[in-house]
Amino acid sequence: WYFAVISMSGVFAVTFSVIFAYVADITQEHERSTAYGLVSATFAASLVTSPAIGAYLSVAYGDTLVVILATAIALLDICFILVAVPESLPEKMRPASWGAPISWEQADPFAVSSGNI
Repeated sequence: WYFAVISMSGVFAVTFSVIFAYVADITQEHERSTAYGLVSATFAASLVTSPAIGAYLSVAYGDTLVVILATAIALLDICFILVAVPESLPEKMRPASWGAPISWEQADPFAVSSGNI
């Protein structure tokens, strides 16, 4: 279970660069440094407070509550992103194939395209 959970954690560990890209998309150029500072401060605050809160809850209520609470917060975060966070790429800049289904042949990283040889 530990390996599976750590693997899933790695899948979602790229949030910092994704957040910076989103901030760059939705802010004006003269406001970006302030927005980047706020994002960095938020991440730093969570790195300090989250382990402390988790340790306190673990001692007071047990490890099970910490795991359940962390899972619930992560799921709520995903739901919030899907429901409340708008697309940042302007309509005119989106690819024509945006949202089109992708085939397994297109997703195969080992496939050789005959046009590129």
